[in-house]
Amino acid sequence: MTGVVPINLAWYGYIFATIFYTAFLSFNKKKVLAAIAYWVLIAAVVAHTVFQIGRFHDYYLQHNTLVVVPASQFEAISFFAWIIAIVYAVFEPISKFRAMGALVVAIPTIMMAYVTLALPPEASNLRPLMPALKSPWLNIHVMAMFISYGAFAVAFAFALAYIFKANNLLPVKAFGLDDLDRISYNLVSFGFPFITFGIITGAIWANAAWGTYWGWDPKETSALITWLIYAAFLHTRVTMGWKGTRSAMFNIIGFAAVLFTFIGVNFLPGLHSYIKS
Repeated sequence: MTGVVPINLAWYGYIFATIFYTAFLSFNKKKVLAAIAYWVLIAAVVAHTVFQIGRFHDYYLQHNTLVVVPASQFEAISFFAWIIAIVYAVFEPISKFRAMGALVVAIPTIMMAYVTLALPPEASNLRPLMPALKSPWLNIHVMAMFISYGAFAVAFAFALAYIFKANNLLPVKAFGLDDLDRISYNLVSFGFPFITFGIITGAIWANAAWGTYWGWDPKETSALITWLIYAAFLHTRVTMGWKGTRSAMFNIIGFAAVLFTFIGVNFLPGLHSYIKS
């Protein structure tokens, strides 16, 4: 169970960061609480990064190749939580929109709670890797896809906050509708080139591994549908001026497609079903 200590520290860090961000909203936006929350988040990201580096190192020793691809459900969910936390940690000081930490950091907190509490202890063990997973193209493909998923996850949180705020379900005044709408759009704009690049490099890897660029595997098909949803989101925004509730709902549908691509299709027969356990 490589990296049990740093992965647990990361989870505890996400929990406490969420608590401090929530307190920041609850106690009239005390800046010191937001600062504490952010630096606790950074500490959690550092601990999670130590775990990921250790995992990369262990796989290298085992297979004599650099492996960044998650090879199990434990690794995939943990990796996704790590990317979401990094995206938000980079994004917050740029946007100065600290109030969203309570909602965004709750996502990796819940994900890490699942892998820590719901999965059996042996789920964190290293897995034997099939030959197709020892490809540099797959590493590039996976990183691009997860960066896009991380951006879409944070965009989803902003879209959800927009819906809550528009329907008077957020009692605090920390959220401006125009800001929520704009930032959600900017995050999708950031993530879209990565999912595009990820699908292209995934096709290159598939051809090298299986002799075909596109085989209509459930994972491939679902990723393409997800790409089309976000392409339509950007198209309606730019050419038709869709904003506000319609744009937020489109964003939420897009992230539902991300979750199905990430989790749901792993339980269908296909070349990517190795990650379901």
